[in-house]
Amino acid sequence: MKFLPGACDHDSKACVIAAEILAQGKGLPVDVPKAADFYKRGCDGGILVACANEASMRYSGEGGVTVDKNRARALFEKTCGPEMLDNCHNAATMMQSGEGGAEDKTKARSLFDMACSGAYLQACVAGGAMYLGGLGGGEDKAKAKGYFEKACDGKTADGCFNLGVLYGSGNGVTKDLDKSQQYFQKGCELGNKKSCETLDQLKADLEKAKAPAPKPIKGKK
Repeated sequence: MKFLPGACDHDSKACVIAAEILAQGKGLPVDVPKAADFYKRGCDGGILVACANEASMRYSGEGGVTVDKNRARALFEKTCGPEMLDNCHNAATMMQSGEGGAEDKTKARSLFDMACSGAYLQACVAGGAMYLGGLGGGEDKAKAKGYFEKACDGKTADGCFNLGVLYGSGNGVTKDLDKSQQYFQKGCELGNKKSCETLDQLKADLEKAKAPAPKPIKGKK
């Protein structure tokens, strides 16, 4: 660290090394805000991993870093690509809600598409929900179903839950309560609490529907 700050002025890699030392406390006390500043210098020097690390820090404010949602969003978008599909998802999530800048549902959906096509499965869930509701573009329930299936097949619990809801309500698919229960069961097994609760309620409702109607009580003449 005696030499890295000066080297950082001439070589962006030195900035990243300094940031890692400070972020991890390698031989020095941890100083996350200072690490974020070095990552910024590395990012400004064209090193994408530095941009990605700074983005996470600016978004969360970890370790006392000054939160800057606008910069975090810009950096998530900048680093979105095949090697960092999670940042495509992060940028899309912020764009969808208008966090860190203007709301842009159309661009959000395109970034969810990119991340889902690269098998970042949580993006398939979020993107599917946008297609289902016609957010950021035309409604496409078949595509929404396909996205949820891809997520569920990849053991993403939210995808299974959403499929359970689709088949339970008949939204864009033929209503099928057996399939609905199967997807809720899978979502529950994968740790989705809503799937467990909805499955229990659905089973209770079906049992109630099967129960014979109570015989009318005859009154006295």
